[in-house]
Amino acid sequence: MVLDEKDTIAIDNDKLYQLGKAINEVYDAMREKIKEPTERFRENQKLYKKGIAKSSKELLAPDANSTIRLTYGHVNDLTVAGKTHPYFTTLDGVMKKYNADSEFYELPKKFVDLYKQKKFGRYEVNDSVPTCFIATANVTGGNSGSPVFDSKGRLIGLLFDGNSEGLSGDYQFDKDLVRSIILQAAMELSCFRENTAKNFRKAIA
Repeated sequence: MVLDEKDTIAIDNDKLYQLGKAINEVYDAMREKIKEPTERFRENQKLYKKGIAKSSKELLAPDANSTIRLTYGHVNDLTVAGKTHPYFTTLDGVMKKYNADSEFYELPKKFVDLYKQKKFGRYEVNDSVPTCFIATANVTGGNSGSPVFDSKGRLIGLLFDGNSEGLSGDYQFDKDLVRSIILQAAMELSCFRENTAKNFRKAIA
């Protein structure tokens, strides 16, 4: 597409374009600062992987980091240092951590009110709502927001994190330690049910 001078001026004056340009300038400066240590890390990573390949007695899967992938796993508890953490959490657990004075644990007032009123609708399970669950799926940075399906192809959640004990999964997968953390679809739908499309559009505007 060819832009004339009028189009160029309009784009230059666009607030969103200006924001994106400013962010890119900051990122470019950051990338320049970490360029040298990043190259050293990559060289050391190659050396590490060569060592793993030589010492392994089994076939190794190719490195799929930073690529589109389809992975799988099983929903399972996590046991660390003799303590077993259940594979699921509920809205009750979210509310136990709720702290209006902490930016990490504050919640919207409407959210708190709905919980107190127990307005869970058809997503209620044992007087609460399933919030998150963990699984042995092998994921990495950039996979956040990926859809999660059950064995029948039904959408059951969205991946958003991994446990700290499983950070080594980029180098060597351990099914006993690596856990992906997934937001339950019931929790998503429960929130959207009480927030109309109009309010949602307003929130993201």
